[in-house]
Amino acid sequence: MTDASSAWRAYLAASAAGTYGAECASLRDVADVVECHFLDARDDDFASTHLPRLRDALSRADAASAAPGTIDDADDDATHGWVDAAVPAAVDAFARAIADARARAANLATALHASDPRAAEHARARLDAELAARVGAGVATRGPARLSSVVATYFSRRLTEFERALAALRGRDPDGDDDAASDDDAAAAAAGATMDLDRPTPPIFSCKDALGAPWADAVAAVATGVGGGREWTERHEARDDGGCALGAVAEAAVAKALELSVRKTVSAKAKGVFDRRALPRLLRWLDAVPLQFLATTLGMTHGAGGPSGRTDADAAATASKLAEWRSRLEYAIHEHLGALRVSEFFDVIVEFPDSVPAVRDLRACLRRTTLHAQLVRRLRSAMQSRLLVAGAPTADIIEQYRLTIRALRALDPSGVVLRVVSGPLKEYLRERKDTIRCVVTMLMGGGGGGGDGDGGDDVDALLGADGDDAVEGSDDEIDRDDVGAGWEGPGGDGGGGSARGGPRRAMEAWENDPEFTVDLPGG
Repeated sequence: MTDASSAWRAYLAASAAGTYGAECASLRDVADVVECHFLDARDDDFASTHLPRLRDALSRADAASAAPGTIDDADDDATHGWVDAAVPAAVDAFARAIADARARAANLATALHASDPRAAEHARARLDAELAARVGAGVATRGPARLSSVVATYFSRRLTEFERALAALRGRDPDGDDDAASDDDAAAAAAGATMDLDRPTPPIFSCKDALGAPWADAVAAVATGVGGGREWTERHEARDDGGCALGAVAEAAVAKALELSVRKTVSAKAKGVFDRRALPRLLRWLDAVPLQFLATTLGMTHGAGGPSGRTDADAAATASKLAEWRSRLEYAIHEHLGALRVSEFFDVIVEFPDSVPAVRDLRACLRRTTLHAQLVRRLRSAMQSRLLVAGAPTADIIEQYRLTIRALRALDPSGVVLRVVSGPLKEYLRERKDTIRCVVTMLMGGGGGGGDGDGGDDVDALLGADGDDAVEGSDDEIDRDDVGAGWEGPGGDGGGGSARGGPRRAMEAWENDPEFTVDLPGG
C-alpha cells in the first residue's frame, strides 16, 4: 500500500512537471485510473487557461465588428482589420497547447508500458483520440462564440489579397474583367457558334507563386492550428472517432470564405451584363483563384513523393477531395449565377436578342439546379408589376410578349415555362379593346418580325395559333421534372414548340372571339 501511495505521489509530481518516468511503471495495473486522471487534468487545463485565452483573443473587437452574423464586409479594414494579426497569434498559441498535451499523453503512455511497446502504442492512440474529442467538445461549448465566422473572415481577407496579387501578376486591374478572351467566346455564343475549347487558358499560379512561401505557410498554419495540426485532424477523420471536430471548424471557415467569394464574384462579373457569357469566365476563375487558395489552406498541394512525403494513396485521396470541393464550388457558381439571371430575366427579355448570352448562361444553370419554379414566379411577378399596368400601351405589351416568346423558346425549347408565363399576358390582352387593332398593325406593317426572319413564328404564338393557354396549376408545380427531356431536345426545339397554322388561321381564331369584336377602320 505504501509503495502504491508513493508511486501515485510521484506520478502527481511528474504530472505537474509535465514529464513521466519510471515512477509510472508501478502504476501499470491501474493504468485506466491514471489515464482518466490525466485526461481530466488536461480538460481542466484547457477549460481554465487555453480556451479563455482563445476566446479573449478572438473576441476583443469592438461591438461593431463582433455583432454581424455574416462576413459580407470582411474586406472592411476598419471593421475587420484586427483579425489579420489576432487570428494567427491566437490559433498558434492554441495549437501549441494542443501539441503540448499530445506530447504529454505520448510520454505517459510510454512510461506506463515501458516494457511493452505494443501496449504503449495502443495507449498512445487511445489517449490521443480521447484528447481530440475532449478538446473539440471544449471548443464547441466553451470556446469563442463565433470562432468559425472569425476565422472565415480571416480567410476571406487572405483570399481577396491572393486575388489582387494574381491580378497584379497578370498585369490586370483587380476590379476589372479577368479574361479578354471571354469576349470572343461571348460573341461566338451570340452568333450561335461553338466556343473554341482549344484556346489556351491563362496560366494558373499558386499562392506561393503569387505571394511567396512564407505567406502561403502562414495561411495554412491557421487552418492546421484550428484543427490541432493536420496530422491530428487527418488521423481522426480516417478513424471517424469523433475527434475531428476542430478540423470541421477549419473546413467550415474556409467554406464560408469561398462561398462569399463566389457570391461577390458572380455579382461583379455578371450583374446587369447580358451581352456576354459569364459562366465560362466564372469557371476559369474557379480554377485560378478559389481552388488554388483551397489547396494551400487545406494542404492539398503535395503529391506522392513531394515535400510532405505523402504516398500514392495520399495523393489519390487529396485529388479526390479536391475534386469534391471543385464540384461543390461549381454548383455554387451555377446556383448563384442562375438566381441572379432569374431575378434579372425581365430585363434580359427587354434586351433580347442582344441578351442571348445571358439566356444561354441561365439555361446551363437550370440544368444543374432547381430554379425553374423560382424563374416562373419571379417572371410572372415582374410582368404583373412592370408590364400589365393600366398606363402601359397595348403595343408595348404585345412587343414585350413577342420578345418573351422568343427568349423563353431559347431558354426552354419544350415550351413549358412559356405556357405558364404567357397565361396572365393572354388574359390581360383579352381585356384590352385595342389588342386586335395593334395585332393587325403588326401583321400589316411587319412590326412583329423585327427584321430577323422570326416574326411569323412569334405572331403565331402571340395570337394563340398553338392552342396553348395558361397551364393549369400553380407556379410551384413547374420544376425540373416538368421540363423533362424537352429542355435539351434534338435540333434545339426539345420536341416542343407550337403547332403552326399560319397568321391567317391564328387571326381568325382571335376574330371569332366575341371579346374582340371591334369596328376596324374601313370596315
